[in-house]
Amino acid sequence: MNRVRNAAKALGASYYCAWRIEPFDAQRALRRNEAWIRRKVREEYLIYDIGIDLARDYRSPFYAMERRVLREMGVEPVPIYWPPSDSLRLFLGH
Repeated sequence: MNRVRNAAKALGASYYCAWRIEPFDAQRALRRNEAWIRRKVREEYLIYDIGIDLARDYRSPFYAMERRVLREMGVEPVPIYWPPSDSLRLFLGH
């Protein structure tokens, strides 16, 4: 989630914060995340995909759900790999 948060801050974008559910319930968090991303698509937000974290040996069920929902809704996210390369840092002004 740190990658998502850092990328969103650098891009001036919003992101879903599942950890605000107390006590944490993974299924509820997934449902709320799905509703959130569907709402953002309907509101015509630009959706970014920062790619997978190659340092992790597992994939997030949230990322899988988001990709599925975007496919269902016919949305092609903008690929922005995070952390950015030096050329992207220059583009973002960092």
